[in-house]
Amino acid sequence: MAIPRMVRNRAPCLPTTSRFASGRPTAALVRYWSSMPLPPRGCCSAIRPTENGSGVRLNRISRIDAAVVGGGRWAGEHALTLLDVLPAEAKLHVCSSSNPEAWDEFAQRLGCEDRSRLVACNTIDDIGHTSSVGMVVVARRARDHAETAIRLLQAGKCVLIEKPFALTLADSQRIAASASPNRCAVSLPLLHATYMQQFLAASGRIGRRRRVNIIWSDAMGEVRRGRVKRHDPSVSVILDVFPHIWSIIAQAGLGGALDLNQVFVGNAGADIEMQFLANGVVTEARMTRNGSTRMRILSIQGEDGEACIDFSEEPGHATVAGMPICVSAGFSSPLRRMLRFAYRSFLNNEPLGLHDVRLAHRVLEFALEAEKEAVER
Repeated sequence: MAIPRMVRNRAPCLPTTSRFASGRPTAALVRYWSSMPLPPRGCCSAIRPTENGSGVRLNRISRIDAAVVGGGRWAGEHALTLLDVLPAEAKLHVCSSSNPEAWDEFAQRLGCEDRSRLVACNTIDDIGHTSSVGMVVVARRARDHAETAIRLLQAGKCVLIEKPFALTLADSQRIAASASPNRCAVSLPLLHATYMQQFLAASGRIGRRRRVNIIWSDAMGEVRRGRVKRHDPSVSVILDVFPHIWSIIAQAGLGGALDLNQVFVGNAGADIEMQFLANGVVTEARMTRNGSTRMRILSIQGEDGEACIDFSEEPGHATVAGMPICVSAGFSSPLRRMLRFAYRSFLNNEPLGLHDVRLAHRVLEFALEAEKEAVER
């Protein structure tokens, strides 16, 4: 059974301001309130009226619906998680112009209650003209992210963009210029990984950090949640993976000043070894696509020992100074925690912290520099 198609609502689009702030990412980790509950349902006083760029006051209680644009595996993961995060009365609007059948297949895997909350949209403009939609997740092919996000931002929507959110600095600047403050975020689920937060807190026992090593490898033909994980061949390994690397070092307080040392590339671009200084700490990241196995390993050498976490399968296991530590307390999906944070932040017009698109611009700038300086090995 196909999911119902929406009746197009041509509500007027809200204007936005153009503003772009420069500056390197801050090393201070923004405090996230991911564990706090959403405002009580129906409680208007819990949701503050906010202003858009033109001074028009909005009451966001009427914009509780969300949307997902895209038709691939990861768009489906966002949709499934949002159905759990959104208030029960909220609808989830879905759209894929290139693969609309994917959402019909997605609906068949849902129970009757969740299926009734789906609304299929034929075009991005349908979402832009739907006044009840406040937040939109853009999870398309990377080359389509910028144009899609800009159209939705210009329609007055709050937008969360999957990484890589842009492939060029020009597109990144265009996105930032289209977004009012607190209206555009980049998807970085690892910022909400409780196991990473617990590990980094415990790693303080090894003293001042001297060296950081990160291994990130994706296996060829890897199956995740019943579907094969596929990579966009038009997106380099650096642009695809480095946002994850930055998420890790930013939580360690090292995401501010990044100074590239050297980059080696091998296996026709599938293997990357990057060496750089992160706030003065020697950091090495090894990134592999189509490897032999899935690997996610972070090791930190300090003045008084070494700390290591293997989170290849979340939440993973960790040791600090040779002693095992627990990192599974309170574990929940980082994607779920991130979407909960983004939904609440957009709803209440609150700061987006390390997800802000203006910070992501600087991370993209560094990644593009690394691509340019890469040397064949």
